[in-house]
Amino acid sequence: MMRPSYDTDLTDEQWLKISSLYPKANHRGRPRTKDFREITNAILYLVRAGCAWRLLPHDFPKWQTVYYSFRVMAITILQLQLEKTQISSIYFMAKSNRNNNFILSL
Repeated sequence: MMRPSYDTDLTDEQWLKISSLYPKANHRGRPRTKDFREITNAILYLVRAGCAWRLLPHDFPKWQTVYYSFRVMAITILQLQLEKTQISSIYFMAKSNRNNNFILSL
């Protein structure tokens, strides 16, 4: 059964652009039962509607599944940002140390 489409749903073109960002299915273990596209559509709906997690329409995956996926994505993005910040700060520290060492060696 197809669910009704919402204004916040991703188009096929939009999904193709971001689908590669999601992890591929592991062939070992239990097969996936949830579709990442539907989870993403549910998150977009929540952001646009501003409703509570528990008020997510029932034609989306369960709110617990959507919430868990959102948390994993948020933590992953935060970790990437922290790594990027640490790499930049290490680069600038190394650059400033080079300049200081150069000045001290004169």
